[in-house]
Amino acid sequence: MNVSPEVAAIEERVKSSSLAWDVAVQELVRLQKKKSWTTKEWRAERAKRIATACAQCGSDQPPLVLQHFWHPQSFGQIFRALAGLDAWRTFKKEHDAALAVDLVVERPTCPTCESTNIKTRKTMSGWCCYGCGSVCPEPRMKAVLRLEGRKALAQRHRKSKVERWRAFQERFGPMVGREAVLESIEESRRYLSFADTATFCKKCAFAWDCKGLRLCTMCRSRWHSIIYPCCSTCSATANQPVEPTLHGGRSEASRLAVRAAHR
Repeated sequence: MNVSPEVAAIEERVKSSSLAWDVAVQELVRLQKKKSWTTKEWRAERAKRIATACAQCGSDQPPLVLQHFWHPQSFGQIFRALAGLDAWRTFKKEHDAALAVDLVVERPTCPTCESTNIKTRKTMSGWCCYGCGSVCPEPRMKAVLRLEGRKALAQRHRKSKVERWRAFQERFGPMVGREAVLESIEESRRYLSFADTATFCKKCAFAWDCKGLRLCTMCRSRWHSIIYPCCSTCSATANQPVEPTLHGGRSEASRLAVRAAHR
């Protein structure tokens, strides 16, 4: 199973720079309103690949499901990763700080712990901090949120999420927008290929998805975290260190290869 002809056409137009990346995103969102697992092609591919027994515990008790070990990231996750998570955090901090300009007030704070719970001493000179207990001759003035401004700032944050994301895309879109669209389509192609799937029984699928547990590949009797290939007991018996493996995302080497191909 592959991406639809419409998505493939969008991919070719983005590669040839005949379609802007932001327009491509709008077209992809419109095409993805119908979920892939509700199509006839998906059901036919699933029926072709599903086995008669669980690949992990060997149970043949129905219902059997096709377990996906890898899922594509959202476009937003890919875009932020390409732009740099530090860039996103810095932009978010600057944007949120601008929302609170009229909601802050200068208040005396403790020079040691920066607590606002500081007062002048009545019988002696200086200021006493009721947070850390230190005494200072003069407090440090700091801009803090007014008590009544916290609720207003929370409301502004909720309302400005879409505006903040659009502004971030406008700033970094010319640099990483095209690459993010191509990588998003490539990840969708991998997911639709059913390459990272296996037949699981209902118990094993529940343990993997909801509890993050898998059956040991060596003893087939003990459950452990899905990030490890075997349990600690089998690892100690074989004198092999247990190294974690990543699930649910593409490896960094694979991501770099895809990005290099799109440049």
